[in-house]
Amino acid sequence: MRIKVGDFGLSRLLVLPETSSSGSEYVCTGPQGTPGYLDPDYHRSFRLTEKSDVYSFGVVLLELISGLKAVDQSREKREMALADLVVSKIQMGLLHQVVDPVLALHEEAMNGVDALAELAFRCVAADKDDRPDAKEIVEELKRIGSCVRGGGGGDLRGSNFNVIDVAVR
Repeated sequence: MRIKVGDFGLSRLLVLPETSSSGSEYVCTGPQGTPGYLDPDYHRSFRLTEKSDVYSFGVVLLELISGLKAVDQSREKREMALADLVVSKIQMGLLHQVVDPVLALHEEAMNGVDALAELAFRCVAADKDDRPDAKEIVEELKRIGSCVRGGGGGDLRGSNFNVIDVAVR
């Protein structure tokens, strides 16, 4: 199984590139995007940056770890968004409550899941300045992948599915 994640900005209807006083580029649009994946800062600033894509990628990582949807209206209001739910659980030391039961069955995968959850937690930080950049994410995913592979992390579900492999590709 190969999952390829594209630019989350493709969901925008209108793109107006601008340059800030610091020289960095950002996109200013009206509220567009898929609920649950959209950077919360976007609702305040109407600006999409590289860190907005980092937030969205963090949500994808949380989906891989938990097996849950990015938004689920059957959850309590404050936990309707997956990022809010998982961040809350991590802060309480209860990550195990949101880990996909299939992953939880594989002890060797749990080291990778913990590290991946930590990375996802950083990606969905409320303050965009606290989020890693894309280069840091790639380096961390490679590090996690090599640790899991070196530690005997095997395939899951009896196929070629490995949560770290999916994230790194």
